[in-house]
Amino acid sequence: MSTDLDEQLRTLWQEASMAQTATPRSARGHAADQPAALRGVAVPSTDIRQRLQELWLPCTPECVPSLRLSPPVESNETPVFVDIETQSMCDLKKKGGRQYARHPSTRIVTAVALIDRDVIVWAPGRDELIESTDLRPPIMSNVEAAELTIKIETGDEIPRTIVAAISAGRAFCAHNADGFDAHVWQAKGLPEPRQWLDTLPLARANGFPGGLDELGQRLFGIGKDAAGARTLKAISRPNKLGELPAVETRQLMQIVRYCIQDVILLAGVFEIVQECGELDVLAVHRTVNARGIAFDVGLARKLMVLELAATDRIKCDVDAVTAGAVTGKDLRRVKFLIDWLAEQGIRVPNLQKETISHLLDSDLSIPADVRSVLEARLSVNRITASKLQAAIDGCDGDGRLRDQLVYYGAHTGRWSGRGVQPHNLPKPVSDLDYVSPLLPLVDDYETFQHALPAGVSVADAISGLIRPCFRAQPGHVLCIGDFAGIEARGTAWCADEQRQLELFAEGGDNYCDLASQIYGYTVTPEMKKERAVGKVAVLGCGYGMAAETFAANCTKKNVNLAAASTTPEAVIESYRDRYPAIAGRKRPGSSGGWREGGLWSNLELAVRRAINGNGPSEVGKCRVQMQGSDLLIRLPSGRLLYYRNAHIERFSKEGVHSSRHSIVFDGPVRPRESTYGGKLTENIVSAICRDLLATAIINCERAGLPVVLHVHDEIVIEVPADQAESALRQLLTIMSTPPAWAAGFPIEVEGFGSERYFKSPPRGTRVLRGRDGQTL
Repeated sequence: MSTDLDEQLRTLWQEASMAQTATPRSARGHAADQPAALRGVAVPSTDIRQRLQELWLPCTPECVPSLRLSPPVESNETPVFVDIETQSMCDLKKKGGRQYARHPSTRIVTAVALIDRDVIVWAPGRDELIESTDLRPPIMSNVEAAELTIKIETGDEIPRTIVAAISAGRAFCAHNADGFDAHVWQAKGLPEPRQWLDTLPLARANGFPGGLDELGQRLFGIGKDAAGARTLKAISRPNKLGELPAVETRQLMQIVRYCIQDVILLAGVFEIVQECGELDVLAVHRTVNARGIAFDVGLARKLMVLELAATDRIKCDVDAVTAGAVTGKDLRRVKFLIDWLAEQGIRVPNLQKETISHLLDSDLSIPADVRSVLEARLSVNRITASKLQAAIDGCDGDGRLRDQLVYYGAHTGRWSGRGVQPHNLPKPVSDLDYVSPLLPLVDDYETFQHALPAGVSVADAISGLIRPCFRAQPGHVLCIGDFAGIEARGTAWCADEQRQLELFAEGGDNYCDLASQIYGYTVTPEMKKERAVGKVAVLGCGYGMAAETFAANCTKKNVNLAAASTTPEAVIESYRDRYPAIAGRKRPGSSGGWREGGLWSNLELAVRRAINGNGPSEVGKCRVQMQGSDLLIRLPSGRLLYYRNAHIERFSKEGVHSSRHSIVFDGPVRPRESTYGGKLTENIVSAICRDLLATAIINCERAGLPVVLHVHDEIVIEVPADQAESALRQLLTIMSTPPAWAAGFPIEVEGFGSERYFKSPPRGTRVLRGRDGQTL
């Protein structure tokens, strides 16, 4: 689009906004109908909209904004935008990008590069020419994209234009470069660019979806080419005969159109998301993913054999105890089991783990045969075998699992997992204090079973042994550091809740402190039931949890409130009374428990005021402000949380209409989400704790402590065994030292060394603590 046309559009839109500054939100158009730079401005009146549509050429049936492509600049300033499509006998989802790229059957079908205004299409292994007039995807009806020139190159030699761009020092940019394109490029021996840029993590960091299709729809009203996607799916994997299908010229042209659309989308996305303030975090993320962690494939296979034997026995036992009414195959038939349970007088809404566990714990009158069926259902429905198989499939030839961590997996910036999903590893059951003595017994089912404590099934024990499959390489040790109660500390720090801050600074027990409030007498660590109630309350009530949700949370964590002589309502009120800087103080004269002030309320008020145009404000050590139609929360670290298209409306969820005006925004996963003070508090605290973790990871790498894994609030490093003691102390010192932006944050860290990855230290292992940069 020309500059003159751009200016006409901008002037018209601004004239409209000046005339309609009071336009209600409900009368405004969807963000995708407006130029990206003008989102949040009132929609123009009908006559001006008609003039706009005459000027703004559509690239879909509806008028959508033009993609901003970088203008031609010096070769070292604008990246080359790349999309690669392949076919292979290797399963990309199972093996991951590194192994997929190295597989001997993997070949490039086509690669498309956007270099300034030239689209370079490379079809290696093809002799016939492809007519460029047939390669223009729907997106190229866009005014700016229509100026692009398509150039076709066939044969096995990489196009000279691309080589020249590499020689000139141009960076290369792809969507999911870290997970796919860069690996394929390297595996095929192509000349390496100076740098790879990846828009996928940048999009997530900017509060947008990660997938390019949805990203394009959100930003420009147009996504990936659907026809090309179908063709690519048909040829990229083995057919029913187990062979890679030949790619016909017609199919190749469809795939090329698909790639061209992708690189144009990619260029437009890059213009919007390229500003990322934590390139150092991205750099160490790539380093940790590339380093990986050793995985004991032999142990994993033995555990799978054990589970198979345990499952077979469970199925036989169920068949016997029900006289054939329920067979082993029936244990996975949800409707059948629900109906059978109803016939036995047991009615359940579903067969989820929490539902069955609560039923088994709360109803002691359940008949023995029904109890056996329910317990068998829990056992056979575990994810142990699938997790172990995922790890085995993902292991590289050197025995290490790589690329298990996903940058910005959550809206708050927290990492998530892929492959074996290290963030979702099962914890050992509470009756199994130590799992390490079971490791030498996995070769024999009978010996393994007889070694288990009463009440612990073979399936429980196997599930608890997934974690120690992660291990150090020979001659090395894993040092594991864990931020202790970090989110409770973060909530207190954001709220300036002095009682908690002083308690943390003195090394006091926050769980006992709250339990003392709940019960009205001093609770000590030895009072297990009372302290357990205090613990689940501290961990769960900091974000405004209601009594009903708290009760369900206690059930999930096997905390029996009735046995501990209290109620959910009493616990909730005790928490709020104990920590008023978080929950607010009871309003004088109020009989309904209404409160005022406190972090939850103040944060929600600040957000509402910002959305309503009252300007920025500081709350919870964060800055809340609007930028166009987007709500921004600047964290103490300087990182931004984005709430796109934030506004206030009466929000309906799951068919239930609310009379309350809710804060609504477009989230990275769902285009319409609602939020409130407690949830906003959870967001900022989780994000701050994530930034503490990220800072510690960076400092570990700078100190020469190789990070091989981090999960939630844990950091795992791998060091030579003779350096384990000093490395552990150094790790705890780094983790417990608040960065300058977190001055006064009461950090405490626990850590230990082990050859394997355990949730809790094995018996006899020395545990060290760190606080305020000192090892205790």
